[in-house]
Amino acid sequence: MAEALFRHKVSGAGLSEQIHVDSAGTGNYHVGDPPHRKTLAILDTAKIGYDGIIGRQITLGDLANFDYILTMDEANLRDVRALGTARARVHSLMQYAPDANTSVVPDKSSLRRPACHDLPGTQFNTSVP
Repeated sequence: MAEALFRHKVSGAGLSEQIHVDSAGTGNYHVGDPPHRKTLAILDTAKIGYDGIIGRQITLGDLANFDYILTMDEANLRDVRALGTARARVHSLMQYAPDANTSVVPDKSSLRRPACHDLPGTQFNTSVP
């Protein structure tokens, strides 16, 4: 969901040629899988594209190939930093959404209502730390 939403925001800002968006998990449990069917239904309803999104696991190469890697929570932040260091700046995504009153992206599996319903309207600060 995060990749689709971010691609949508980047495209809407006319920056698709300057910003490459990708996503990867810190674990290997969804490698090769498409997004969950409920996620796809939400994206379809919101008319947000998700072509080509397939689960993969982050690698040390990602830290060398990307400028920024944004994580969903502190555990993911620790896992990514444990891979090593390279060119990428590694930060929490919510660091860019100071008005959201949370430091983590809510995990949809722990909520009765999908967290993604609240995220599309979140205003993210685009200044670079």
